[in-house]
Amino acid sequence: MEKRLYTFKKHERLCRESHVKNLFTGRNDYTNKIFPFRIAINFVPAEQIPCSKFLPVVPKRNIKKAVHRNRKKRLMKEAWRLNKHLLLPLLNKTKTDAHIALFYNSKDAITFVEVQEKLNILIEQLLKNYNPDSSRDKTESI
Repeated sequence: MEKRLYTFKKHERLCRESHVKNLFTGRNDYTNKIFPFRIAINFVPAEQIPCSKFLPVVPKRNIKKAVHRNRKKRLMKEAWRLNKHLLLPLLNKTKTDAHIALFYNSKDAITFVEVQEKLNILIEQLLKNYNPDSSRDKTESI
C-alpha cells in the first residue's frame, strides 16, 4: 500500500457542524453494531477524489474522566488510520464521500487489538451488506 493511505489529516476528520448533525439526527445510509461499538455512515456525492471523514465518539455519560475518553478516541483514530484503505474501493466505485461516526458504548476498558478487530469486522460487514442502490436506513445488527 502507498504511504499516503496511512494518514489522518485535517481533511479526513469530520468537523463541519452540519455533517455531524446529520449523523446524530437519524436518517443514516448505514448503521451497524458490534459491542462495544456502533457505526453510523452517511454517503454524500464526492466533490473531488472520494474520501472518508471520521469522527470518534465517546460519551461522557459512560466514561467520566476526560483522560480515559481521550485515550479511547486515540485508539479509535489509530485503528481507523490503519484500516480506512479497506473502504476506498467502495467509495471509488460509488463516487461518494463517507461521513463516519464510530461510537464507543461501554464503560469497560478496551485494548488497541480489540478496537482494531472490531473495526475490521464493521468495515467488512459494510462492504458485504451495503448496497448503494437500496433505500436509505439499511441497518444490520449482530
